[in-house]
Amino acid sequence: MSKLQLALLMLGVVVIAAVVIFNWWQERRFMRENKSRFDEPESDILMKTEDFRIDTDRAVAFDEAENRRDNKPADTIPENALLEDLQPERMEPDFSASPVSQPILQPTTTPESAPIAVEEIEYPAGSRSEPEPESEDEITISALPQAVSEQIDLIAEATLPLPLNLATFAQTVQQLPQFDKPVQWLLQDENGRWLPMAEGSPFDRYSQFIAALQLADRAGAVSEGALSAFRKDMQHLATSLNAELTWHGSPDPLHYATELDRFCAGVDVILGFNVLQGSSGPFSGTKLRDIAESSGLRLREDGAFHCEDKHGHTLYTMTSHDQRPFQTAMTPTVFYGGVSFQFEVPRVASNSDAFDGMVLFARHLEKAVNGVLADDNQRALGEVEIEKIRQHLKSLHAKMAARSIQPGTPAALRLFS
Repeated sequence: MSKLQLALLMLGVVVIAAVVIFNWWQERRFMRENKSRFDEPESDILMKTEDFRIDTDRAVAFDEAENRRDNKPADTIPENALLEDLQPERMEPDFSASPVSQPILQPTTTPESAPIAVEEIEYPAGSRSEPEPESEDEITISALPQAVSEQIDLIAEATLPLPLNLATFAQTVQQLPQFDKPVQWLLQDENGRWLPMAEGSPFDRYSQFIAALQLADRAGAVSEGALSAFRKDMQHLATSLNAELTWHGSPDPLHYATELDRFCAGVDVILGFNVLQGSSGPFSGTKLRDIAESSGLRLREDGAFHCEDKHGHTLYTMTSHDQRPFQTAMTPTVFYGGVSFQFEVPRVASNSDAFDGMVLFARHLEKAVNGVLADDNQRALGEVEIEKIRQHLKSLHAKMAARSIQPGTPAALRLFS
């Protein structure tokens, strides 16, 4: 072995030994640091009783100062405080001008010559002895009533400076020209409740009124002339009452009404089918009546049997196939060659359940009179065809929901009337 190789070998041994010693020293230092880090401290400043007592005393002193400030007498309020915010100044109406007979707006004060009648309210047993005063927010909130809808109405909301004289206001409304679509008039009383004008009381005070022009119905969209006249008349009425007028609805009501009418035409569908006579021949009128009444259907003045919900709304109808109206006093000599079932999609809430109920009753009647369930082309309907109708019904329901007009709601009943 040469001297160079021997020198390199010795150098390698020294380097390896140095690395081993350095690692051992690093490990020892790391263990000492960990031990010192996790050992309990001899004292914890957070647990010193004296320091904690001092902080508590400071907190008590601070609370006492806050209480003294909150309980400061009222006469120490600075002179420049906004006392109007604490107690609004009472504004009396000015009667210096010449009086006008039966003003639409009347002052809130009561003449001294007219005594104020206090009505005692009796509450049922177990209820609170007196009504809780309504908060200011509950009275001043002016949310739109459920009777109107921005989806189908152009709404004019007027905020009045003084309460309305209902009798004079009603006469003013009656003198307005008739529009080609219905208009709803509602009044808001001092408790924030909205009432139809016809149900208003002349002794109540009304701070706001709403006039809502319906934009479409089954006769079509509102005309441009009616829209223009309605907006002009409402603006004139608000100006005469010195009222603040706010409009709710589409900024372009004429275009919106046209689109709304087009939407209505696409979903205004009447689903139906028939139960026609089979091998046993025509149906006895008395038997039809007995089956219908025992199943909960009611004969109305229109000569059709109606299946109704708990609110009296029609779910579906059963009429004679030849359009003869059913009579209240049917005789055994009256016969029918078939009956027809009809279901107005946009006017029925929960229409999937209502449609299933109509199918169930039709199947029951089909067996009872030995008839045949068929479409308008007199083709027999099986479960496959019924399911296709059911899927079409679901798609119509989805279209109405996407427009935020749910079937069977008050808005839908007005829109499809």
